[in-house]
Amino acid sequence: MSEIDPWALPQGGANTVGAGIPGVAPQPVFQPAAPLNRTLPIVVMALGVLYVLVSLIEVFVVNNEVSFLNSVDLTNVTQDQLNQAQSDDNAISTVSVLALVVFLGTLVAIGVWQRSLNRTLGSVGARRAVFNRAGYRYFRGTWLVSILLSVFLQATTNSNNVNSVQDAINHDHELMLYYGLRAVVGVVLIFFAFRLKKISEEGVARLSGGGYLGGAHL
Repeated sequence: MSEIDPWALPQGGANTVGAGIPGVAPQPVFQPAAPLNRTLPIVVMALGVLYVLVSLIEVFVVNNEVSFLNSVDLTNVTQDQLNQAQSDDNAISTVSVLALVVFLGTLVAIGVWQRSLNRTLGSVGARRAVFNRAGYRYFRGTWLVSILLSVFLQATTNSNNVNSVQDAINHDHELMLYYGLRAVVGVVLIFFAFRLKKISEEGVARLSGGGYLGGAHL
């Protein structure tokens, strides 16, 4: 039972106990240990949308700082301009913390959802088949690239490479590119969550012997 693939099972009652025996009501071979959770995928997709929005806000805030730095006359810097620069830095830091909170919350929600699916599917083979069909490996690779980019840019920020206004502008352009890529990661997350939701529903239906067509049991 540990290597059951839902898509390798015959449908229409062939994977039920008692099928074809007169006087015996067919019973599904598979009985889920827990019902399929319908709320967690919605939570994950909602966090994905929030992650995209926060990433786009980061691009907007950093772009404002770049516009401000381009307008500064270094030979005549006023106190108001220094205050504005500090305000822009604070805004970037605040949005970055918010993005980190959403990022961690998303990872927690995905972990909870995965454990819930593991309980429902039971079979190691069923879990592997569902996640493979949903493209989990590509989703995981996208997250890994995002994390590596984050570590790289954090290391750049903490280095002594930013010694002039032009260096700061160049670094801000890198940040904008990174935040834009994070928005793309958020879109990938939404797509993966939607696909995993559909694939898991189909997998459970197939394991239960009911078939699956457009979200409805046959």
